Amino acid sequence: MSNLVVWARRRTGLLALVFVLAIVVIAACTDSEGPTATSVPPTATSTTVAVAPTATQPAPTAPPAPEEDDAGAAVGVHSGGDLGDILVDADRMTLYIFDNDTEGVSNCSGGCLDAWPPFLSEGDPVAGDGVTAVVGTITRDDGTMQVTVNGFPAYYWQNDSAAGDTGGQARGNVWWVFNADGSPQRPAKVAAAENATLGSILVDGAGLTLYIFDNDTEGVSNCSGGCLGAWPPLLTDYGVVALGDITAELGTITRDDGTMQVTVNGFPAYYWQNDSA
Repeated sequence: MSNLVVWARRRTGLLALVFVLAIVVIAACTDSEGPTATSVPPTATSTTVAVAPTATQPAPTAPPAPEEDDAGAAVGVHSGGDLGDILVDADRMTLYIFDNDTEGVSNCSGGCLDAWPPFLSEGDPVAGDGVTAVVGTITRDDGTMQVTVNGFPAYYWQNDSAAGDTGGQARGNVWWVFNADGSPQRPAKVAAAENATLGSILVDGAGLTLYIFDNDTEGVSNCSGGCLGAWPPLLTDYGVVALGDITAELGTITRDDGTMQVTVNGFPAYYWQNDSA
């Protein structure tokens, strides 16, 4: 770690930066057919004339019992928009994940639900073609069943009005569309934090410190092989966003393996393998 240093505030006014990655059934329908009634007329009896019995007439067949509609909500894939393949409901309305939720628990209530109505289902949800995520349900406090994607509750954005609309993407930097595999289209997050020893530093969305490598040059990472084992890069699939008041310029570079690494003022950002909080 001799040539890796934490970005710290310099006397020249340059903010030292350290940064981090955000992480962030079908009801059976029984065809019931009523039993066929048999009409048996009385046989007339006479001492001289025998009356033949009337032929048996089948009773009308009872109509099938109506099918109960308790099938679960459908989850499908919408393709062709700016965000690629994303998860939608049967009407092709976009579904979203909320960063403040935890697996199996919705933390959206009150006014939040006015803006972000939950995706509800009457039964077990059904994954359509192209959906590789695991879909399920949780029971909300009001007793309704909300659809989950890979365990996380799914919502709508109140202002989406047409199939494929994605107006809720990145709202407040906590709402994201689902990819077909259930992962969120969530960018890396970088925020400022106060360190008792180093002062103001940069961290990722989970609060992990970010580092710069002296052997790098602007726009180029020279950390590879064993170096990456000790200093994992801050990677992203969907760019990077700043949380709070950060004056540093955030960006990305493409590494030799094709992954995107976050940069701060042009220099690649890393974690230290032994940092845990």
